[in-house]
Amino acid sequence: MSGAITFPSTTSSHLLPLLFPGQAQKELSLNHSITVIDSLLSGGVIAVQSSPPASPIDGAMYLIDESANGDWQGKDNQIAIAISTGWHFIEPYVGMNVFNLALGATLHFDGIWQIAQVPNAPSGGATTDQEARDAIVGVIDALRSIGLFQ
Repeated sequence: MSGAITFPSTTSSHLLPLLFPGQAQKELSLNHSITVIDSLLSGGVIAVQSSPPASPIDGAMYLIDESANGDWQGKDNQIAIAISTGWHFIEPYVGMNVFNLALGATLHFDGIWQIAQVPNAPSGGATTDQEARDAIVGVIDALRSIGLFQ
């Protein structure tokens, strides 16, 4: 062998802390990871906002808006998870989806957070066929924009 084997200290996707041999107080890292996983599995952000709430519920997730301030400064577009008295930040990746509980809609990350827009429904009249075609194209484009299909 050419050198010592090294192991990462965090997971690659969500930067969860990993345990390592001889680590003191392993329960802290493990509990932190379990809290982040629990929040992510809930799949829902409470709101999109640019500043942290005064007293967040433990495990609550927020999507950080543009021009973030306070403890969130420099964390635009990331997901903030309230853990004990601090924040755990998750950098979004292309293809990531979260449910916005306030809007009741899924947000899709493709460099920016997007939400599918509802196309106009066709109305009566002589141009119904063209309006129906335009509505179908709108639905297809909306589903593409959230990554449902290519």
